[in-house]
Amino acid sequence: MYRKSSIILLFLLLLVFSCNKKSDQADPAITEAIMEFMEGEVSINDKKAETGEKIENKSIVSTGENSFCEIVFDNKNIIKIQDNTLFKLDFSKVHKSIDLKQGTLISVLKKLAVLADSDSFTITTPAAILGVRGTSFFVKADPVATYICICNGIVTVSDAENNSSEIIKSKHHSGRLFTALATPTTQIKRSRK
Repeated sequence: MYRKSSIILLFLLLLVFSCNKKSDQADPAITEAIMEFMEGEVSINDKKAETGEKIENKSIVSTGENSFCEIVFDNKNIIKIQDNTLFKLDFSKVHKSIDLKQGTLISVLKKLAVLADSDSFTITTPAAILGVRGTSFFVKADPVATYICICNGIVTVSDAENNSSEIIKSKHHSGRLFTALATPTTQIKRSRK
């Protein structure tokens, strides 16, 4: 009887120890997003935002006239949102996403979670879908058109219906203009002087 009780107790201790070990490991789906800086009218989920505020993993962010903010997530990725911008973010999974309804955002993403054969970050606009694995880029969207400038890195860009796509690689800026009714209409390349 003593031996049987000792085995059960040992088993329970091993089980508790292994559960504690798993909880110490970081879950790649958990993201901490912080409103790092803001100026003017900025709201999160229809409430006035504050600098230093933690942003829920599923949130709606908007900026007013002459307003902007900077959101930092995972302590190393930054998104700068310009004025008159509205978007939904979903950082609840390893694959992060933003649904940009209108406005402008600039982003520097690095060391995103690596997903096998998949982009780690997606931005959807009314006219285009961007798949990102880590890069610097600029996106300006309205209900009719989306302008994308890849400042440095690689982005997969598709039209809104996901019918056609292309991989854009750039070291010094490469731009595309998408409209809600067509595939890329303009390619603009600029080199640094």
